[in-house]
Amino acid sequence: MPNTFQFELYEATEIQSKARIGLAGPAGSGKTWTGLLLATELAQGAPIIVIDSENRSSAKYAKDFLFKVLPLKAPYSPAQYVAAIKFAELQQPGVIFVDGISQAWAGEGGALEMADQAAARYQNNKFAGWRDVTPEHNKLVDSLVHCQTHLIISLRTKTEYILVDNGKGKTKPEKVGMAPIQREGMDYEMDIVLEMTIKHQALVSKTRMHSIDSKIYDPPTAELGKEILAWLSSGEIAPETIEEHTKDNLILFGQTLGLTPASIARELKKAELEFDPEQWDKMKTTLAASVAANP
Repeated sequence: MPNTFQFELYEATEIQSKARIGLAGPAGSGKTWTGLLLATELAQGAPIIVIDSENRSSAKYAKDFLFKVLPLKAPYSPAQYVAAIKFAELQQPGVIFVDGISQAWAGEGGALEMADQAAARYQNNKFAGWRDVTPEHNKLVDSLVHCQTHLIISLRTKTEYILVDNGKGKTKPEKVGMAPIQREGMDYEMDIVLEMTIKHQALVSKTRMHSIDSKIYDPPTAELGKEILAWLSSGEIAPETIEEHTKDNLILFGQTLGLTPASIARELKKAELEFDPEQWDKMKTTLAASVAANP
């Protein structure tokens, strides 16, 4: 059988890239603050969009940081996150911070609940249920990996209490974070993962940036954001991918949001739009907004 695959071999060179940062920790460990701190340095004055599924908790820091909020509400389906990320991308921000991505897995209407509901349709066959849900969650992972701007996500961790010395000869309970509440392997998609503690320390548990490997920041400061930005900015500028403004590509974009060609046409009609390459960004924003508004 003839080989029909085409390959290209080239010399490896360092390429500038966008941040993929995960912040994992229990409630009260400082994930939102740290995310905004790093985002401010990475954005370099460009807008920051926080996709907030933590009951708008990010708004508590509005006096300390400048950012816009895109709130999400239940059901926290992976599709709603995908639509929100794509909508945020179209606003051309410097950083997108998804504050609370664990809900897409274990929250109301998240992947675990969706799998249970799907299994019920197949006589409680869990394998069949996950067959329906896994592709939806894969689309969420794909939207994180291929996000066009710097991306930060926060993940809740399972919480446990341990006894520690209180310095007075006695012990006291202390809350610690365990495994992130998310599909196993999500951390593989991040360039940097910081494990946050209840004392607001940040342990670099996974990174491709060797200079910060295994470091502990107590607490993390703006300097860490500057270091990360310098690392990401080294090397050659990556070649731009030019997107053709065709009907087929608009349909492909809509399909990533879970829309059919018929529903794409319907949403454009409701917005009093017809296909027009000159209105490309407006058409994509309309489709993303329609899904985000109807999770």
